[in-house]
Amino acid sequence: SMLLTQIREGRCEVENQYSRVVREEGNPRALAVLERNHGELVEAHTNLEALHTKLLTQDRMATLGMIAASIAHEVNNPMSYVTANVEALVEDLAAMPQVPPALTEYVDDILPSTLDGIRRVNHIVADLRRFARGESAAATDSARNGCASCAHPRAEI
Repeated sequence: SMLLTQIREGRCEVENQYSRVVREEGNPRALAVLERNHGELVEAHTNLEALHTKLLTQDRMATLGMIAASIAHEVNNPMSYVTANVEALVEDLAAMPQVPPALTEYVDDILPSTLDGIRRVNHIVADLRRFARGESAAATDSARNGCASCAHPRAEI
């Protein structure tokens, strides 16, 4: 910002010099020097504006990465409990010699859907972590492609 101000002030000074030379109408060499200086200043100003835009974008991406890491952390903690509890329930029901009829719908439909949802949330958290760490999209894609439950509409018990 300070550098932009300096360039703008320098640009005004060059324009003032240019106007003075034009008013005096007598020094073509000075006019050529001023025109060259003006062109260099315009180019420097353009480059500085591009750099400023790039730095703003980098700052936004860094902030977005920190937010993603924070969200991933906050979602991961409760999801660990949910995942462990639902998987324990599935194992307990699978170990039963005969599932009571009242639980058949849970075993056949509700728990598989719940496990699929849990896996999806866990993969979203993993993607957020990868993004926050700056890992490439290829790492995210390979992890997603390796997820069997993501390819099927229902999870298996």
